[in-house]
Amino acid sequence: MKKIDLHIHTIPSSVSDSHFDFDISKLKEYVSTMGIDGIAITNHNVFDKNQYLTIKAMLVDITVFPGIEVDLCNGHILVITDELDIDDFDKRTNMVTSNIHTATDSLDLPTFESIFTDLSKYLLIPHYDKKPHIPKDVILKLGEHITAGEVNSPKKFIYCRKDKNSLVPVYFSDGRFTSAIHDFQPRQTFIEVGDLSVHALKEALKDRQKVALDGSDKNLIDINTGELKISSGLSVVLGRRSSGKSHTLRIINSKYGKENVKYIKQFSLVNGSESQDKNMYDNLLAEKKNSLFEDYIDLFRSAVDDAVSINDEQIDGSAIEDYIETLKNIAKDEGLKDVFSKCTLFNDYRFDIAEPDTLKQLIGHVLVIISNVEYRETINRYIDINALKALLFDLESQYEKALELYNKKKWTNSLMVEINKRLQYHSSAPALPDVSFYTIATNRHKRTKFKLLCSYIMRERKIASMDVAKFKIQAKTRKFENATDMKSVLGRKVSLVDAYTQYSNPISFIKKLKEIECINNAEIYKFFITVDYKILNEYGLDVSGGEQSEYNLLNSIQDARNYDMLLIDEPESSFDNIFLKDDVNILLKDLAEEMPVVVVTHNNTIGGSIHPNYVIYTEKTIVDEKPVFRIYYGYPTDKTLKSKTGKEIENYAIQLDSLEAGQTAYIERNKTYENLKN
Repeated sequence: MKKIDLHIHTIPSSVSDSHFDFDISKLKEYVSTMGIDGIAITNHNVFDKNQYLTIKAMLVDITVFPGIEVDLCNGHILVITDELDIDDFDKRTNMVTSNIHTATDSLDLPTFESIFTDLSKYLLIPHYDKKPHIPKDVILKLGEHITAGEVNSPKKFIYCRKDKNSLVPVYFSDGRFTSAIHDFQPRQTFIEVGDLSVHALKEALKDRQKVALDGSDKNLIDINTGELKISSGLSVVLGRRSSGKSHTLRIINSKYGKENVKYIKQFSLVNGSESQDKNMYDNLLAEKKNSLFEDYIDLFRSAVDDAVSINDEQIDGSAIEDYIETLKNIAKDEGLKDVFSKCTLFNDYRFDIAEPDTLKQLIGHVLVIISNVEYRETINRYIDINALKALLFDLESQYEKALELYNKKKWTNSLMVEINKRLQYHSSAPALPDVSFYTIATNRHKRTKFKLLCSYIMRERKIASMDVAKFKIQAKTRKFENATDMKSVLGRKVSLVDAYTQYSNPISFIKKLKEIECINNAEIYKFFITVDYKILNEYGLDVSGGEQSEYNLLNSIQDARNYDMLLIDEPESSFDNIFLKDDVNILLKDLAEEMPVVVVTHNNTIGGSIHPNYVIYTEKTIVDEKPVFRIYYGYPTDKTLKSKTGKEIENYAIQLDSLEAGQTAYIERNKTYENLKN
């Protein structure tokens, strides 16, 4: 097996990268420390022949491939060749560089094919389950030239290797080697191949059984160059107290990045205080309830935001009454009109105007679609890019005309207002109030529709129902029962009695809420409905204090599906064995089918009954008055566990000591159980 990293950056691209200062000595250290057999220099849209030759001269003990990372169809693809092809490769990559000028530039497939011509002589590795990925239709068009795809986590590597319909996965560092780097990540791929050449790699990458994350076993992941290995499934870490078990988890966590790893630390979910545990449970429920509420109410929220600006019926009614009363007075005093009041502009109507915001928003949305890179493949499948650009041009033309008309009407209205003021100054006749009947009619329509919408949203309905192990989660929306019930939205002492009297009249209700000083307009949508979020036990009853802690643990484990790896330190703390066996073990085993799971335990139910894929044992010894930590690993059925140095330790004794408190205690417990049975 050869350990390779075919995705390394040594030059910051002026259009694709943040600046970094490449340190060749750090690259040399990386290759040596990680035991790498071959690398490829793959800078964004550029190949520096002289730099490549310098790097190759420095790394004489390994294979260094010339390469480039090309922006293709809004994704990235690695193009790698053999050293003997370097002069021709240099010319072709210069053409790539000349075609990429901005961060949004990308070669189309015909241009890419015209540059590299004979694709059969290159190793082509697209971003696959990694952003920005090459569109699937482009991969299909490249056909037999593509056999492997780059992923960005061990979880995705494992998934793709199992899935016969996926490309053969490879996992690389995508590294920028600077002097500031002090720890190297295990982001390399082991390939079953003899000589390292482009031809050999291409042939090997046709077979998913020839790639691995460990050089000795395809079911393992090499974390620290042989110092520590874990299973691609479930690993259990054993050892005495203060032997380095938690330290081992921290090593794994640091290697793969905190944002990618779900790390459940010891006692993080059980504080030992009933009130603290309940508080943690209540906070979790509040968080989930709020998240569910916001998702459900999202569209209604925009309707409320619009309704906040609508006049209530009383205000619009008063405006109409004032208008009619003034009109009657004008008719009564018709014979008293003077030269000023007889002017048309004395009582003329203003233009109803509104900025072309809808057009403006639409233009923004089209621009988002045109500039989107992540979902370009899907967009292109349904909408031609040229059609989108034509649409954008048409919308912008309409917007310019609409904006011009708006500005003309706005200017005309302001002129009419000024003339009207001057005419009124010289006249004693009453002037009609400025009333927009269009706005009043629109408000009436909006009030009707908003009231209807509120009647729908206020109906009680179930919005969530799911099981987490033995627990059942139920969530339903409902109206507030009274003003006190409504106070839960604020979390502050303020009277809502007056507002609640208008709860059935949405616009008036909004008006009353706006009068309350501590409520801002952006919060008003929260006062229409609430969500009852319940977690019930297997008997359909509210959970007890102990069950709350159990749910906290199960929920945290379940949340690991959003990550690439789960690390959990002694989950058995404060939990009974039946719960561990029937609920925790099942969930951990299920997760281990799709991602690496590493569990530190002293408990036989977790350590033994769960039937782990791999066993890790940590040991602390004192050498020259200093603590030295050693790590041994192997399969549960192995007679011995081995360290990186080849030192062995008896697996039978380790598991008995760690899980059963030794052979004597184990035998005594068995005798006790037999006596009770008989």
